Amino acid sequence: MSLYLGFDIGTTNIKAICIDSDGEIVFQRSDRTQFVQHDGHSYFDIERIDSFVDSIEDSAKRLGRLRGVGFSSIGESTVALDSGGRVILPPPLWSDKSITSTEKERGIIDSISPFERCGIIRNGLLG
Repeated sequence: MSLYLGFDIGTTNIKAICIDSDGEIVFQRSDRTQFVQHDGHSYFDIERIDSFVDSIEDSAKRLGRLRGVGFSSIGESTVALDSGGRVILPPPLWSDKSITSTEKERGIIDSISPFERCGIIRNGLLG
């Protein structure tokens, strides 16, 4: 049986769905999204998310052939890796206070966009 996985990594929960080639749901799972604190800021707990994804993939592989995996999430949950595949820095929680811009930079961003925290400006470019 051909199987496909979809993951949604949200700020409250991470959800997974496994469907077959007919679009029928084979199973669904969810877990609370966990965060870690560093220097007073919240970051996604990549190790916990990775463990959840691995367990779902293992479950699917026991039932059939895994043909595709897709992820849906917010832009900040892009995980930067070094050339060896190691996490450089876990992604910050989108709703956390700004961790990289200065007051002057935030003033500029706020003057052109209501989306200062997520870094998406009205021209469609990512910050």
